[in-house]
Amino acid sequence: MINVNDIVAVGGVLVGVIGGIYGLVPYLKKKNINTEKVLDTTGDVLKATEPLIQVAKTIPSLKPAATLVDWIEQKAVAGVKAAEQLAHAGSLQTNEEKFKSAQETVYAALKEINITPTENQKKLIDDFIQEAVNDLGHAPVSEAEKNAQIAKINQDLAAVQAENTQLKQTIASIQSTAGSAAAQ
Repeated sequence: MINVNDIVAVGGVLVGVIGGIYGLVPYLKKKNINTEKVLDTTGDVLKATEPLIQVAKTIPSLKPAATLVDWIEQKAVAGVKAAEQLAHAGSLQTNEEKFKSAQETVYAALKEINITPTENQKKLIDDFIQEAVNDLGHAPVSEAEKNAQIAKINQDLAAVQAENTQLKQTIASIQSTAGSAAAQ
């Protein structure tokens, strides 16, 4: 990814080249030097830098702090999603554990880019995590839904118990038939 320093370096080279054209060419003409060859080379250089200029135009001109805040928000969302997955896997049980896991994700990402979060950034991290959790859309299960789930589980349990009883009778029947056949 191209960063601002690269864009500034390319811009500096372009300014130098253009400045050289307007300052150096008239001087060289006075000294009877073939400036056409120099201009052709300069044209080739400008053509070669055109793709870099086009890429530089697509990069938004945000302040580094605004970019960092957006980046922190993205990492908070990623941390919340990762914590939710860990909770589904059974690694995290409480909301506090999930929140702590999401925070650790953001802090680890900041550490990777050598940034120690300020108190304001820590507050933003906590707020972004809360926002991402709210965006998950979890709603508590209503009493009616709980009762319906309990009724379904009880039905499944009764069916399994009836099947179990039937299997026990079948096994007993097979054992008695096998015992009668062995006795003869």
